[in-house]
Parts: sequence; structure tokens; C-alpha cells
Amino acid sequence: MLRTLYRMIDGERRVIHGHLSKYEVAVLRQEGWREDRPQVNKNGIPVGRAV
Repeated sequence: MLRTLYRMIDGERRVIHGHLSKYEVAVLRQEGWREDRPQVNKNGIPVGRAV
């Protein structure tokens, strides 16, 4: 399945995008990668940036 994972490293947002297996996603999540969109709360409202 096509997935996009995000992580902040040294103040920069890093992105992994591709066809990842469930196992690969589980390992990356343990390492601190997020599957949701950064800078957006659970309701989809942008937070943490100047508007």
C-alpha cells in the first residue's frame, strides 16, 4: 500500500513515501516516524505555523 511517513530530524521535516509493507511501517513507527500529516491536529486544522 502507498504510504507517507513524516519525521522531524534536526529541525527539518523528512518524508518517506512509497509502497511499504505492514512490517516496514511498524518498524518505522517504532523509530519515531508518523503516518499522519505534520502540523495538523486530529480535526485537520493547521496548528503551529504562522497564518
